[in-house]
Amino acid sequence: MLWQRKIFWLHCLLSLVASAVGISFAQAQGGTATIKGVVKFEGTPLKPRMISMKQDKKCDAKYGGKPAPGDDFILNKNGTLKWVLVYVKNPPKGNYKPPAKPVVLDQNGCHYTPHVFGIIVGQTLEIRNSDDFLHNVHFVGKKNPEFNQAQSTKAVIIRKQFKSPELPPDSYFKCD
Repeated sequence: MLWQRKIFWLHCLLSLVASAVGISFAQAQGGTATIKGVVKFEGTPLKPRMISMKQDKKCDAKYGGKPAPGDDFILNKNGTLKWVLVYVKNPPKGNYKPPAKPVVLDQNGCHYTPHVFGIIVGQTLEIRNSDDFLHNVHFVGKKNPEFNQAQSTKAVIIRKQFKSPELPPDSYFKCD
């Protein structure tokens, strides 16, 4: 995909955090903790940002030559926001093992899915391409090394791990 979009803090695609919702603090506290909640939107919903796919014939064809709706802001029927990241700003001190289960970022329909996610330092990120054509995966960060790799087929899975916590807007993915 040749089009480019820079994703800012509310519209981030990646947030590297030292701690995330539902992570056990057993080593630091001698017990466990879970954070649960709901993020509701109040006010006038934003209109979807329309993304021109004209710079890539295959992406443009997927949407019949029309702009594709962005997924920066999606309001669910119950008033909650679809893409929200909650993190613990000052987690308890401790040496936490990253989850064994990888986080999956998929290019599907010329969009990254999910739009927002958290990943623990040291946890594996699997980047997939569900489209039947070439994409590239371009990560930009301030604390972790930038990378830009082609991803030709569904069989190619790019695996990455990050060494430093990083929050938006300092880290994001783009396809160019």
